[in-house]
Amino acid sequence: MSHRFVPVQWNNNKKAYDKALWLSIVIYIAIFVIISVVIHTGEEALVPMTMLIRAFGSLGFILLTLILCIGPLARIDSRFLPLLYNRRHMGVSMFLIVLVHAILVIIWYHSFGPLNPIESIFTSPGSFDNSADVPFQPLGFFALIILFVMADVKESAGKWIDIGDWKSIGNNRAKTIQISNGERVAIFRYENNKLAAISNVCQHQNGPLGEGCIIDGLITCPWHGFQYRPEDGRSPAPFTERVGTYELKMEADKVMLNTAGLPDGTERPVLVIEQLINVETIANA
Repeated sequence: MSHRFVPVQWNNNKKAYDKALWLSIVIYIAIFVIISVVIHTGEEALVPMTMLIRAFGSLGFILLTLILCIGPLARIDSRFLPLLYNRRHMGVSMFLIVLVHAILVIIWYHSFGPLNPIESIFTSPGSFDNSADVPFQPLGFFALIILFVMADVKESAGKWIDIGDWKSIGNNRAKTIQISNGERVAIFRYENNKLAAISNVCQHQNGPLGEGCIIDGLITCPWHGFQYRPEDGRSPAPFTERVGTYELKMEADKVMLNTAGLPDGTERPVLVIEQLINVETIANA
């Protein structure tokens, strides 16, 4: 029922989570630097760049450990579920922290010699014969690439899932599904032979768009009548609300949805049901 609908979108809880996460990051780096200044004095004093390199590097390891622990912890205790729901944010934050660490290392250790920085990284002295002399910097370079791919995949890549036969969707109505990341998507059928998928959450007061219908060619929220164009998820002028959109494709009679949501108000091709066009063409012949 619509009165029990709980959206899983970019909301105040997620914004509060991000603020708390980055505040914790800033506090950690500040404390690390302060402790380094206090502990390393005299001849052992560290220059600011070295302290920052160590601070960002250690923080990257801590965040990676937390991310790997979130899944098991959420299974043990439901109080960890908020971390599970938002771990993509922590993953991207971890990559940014590690990226800053890598940039500082390259600037400080590889930017003042005769070789270009990348070549300098791969020609660093070391040997795999002794664990103390392992050339870790080339390994760190590849680790950074892996973290980048993981962060990019988690944020942008989706998969095509089967949402069923298009005939199960009534004309000017929608079918609502929940995808793996918890988001709810509404797939609308309109003009009898067109399908369009958008976020199920109205930008007005989080109303369930999938329980609405198409009125005058516009997706209409059942709560307060806010409307969006099926082709791009945007409200008609002069209104400026936008919702996320999703790509669709047809395989036989099955409608396939790409779970990678597009940014709010992004236009993408509307799926046209070719079978209906062919039937109508034959009927009119």
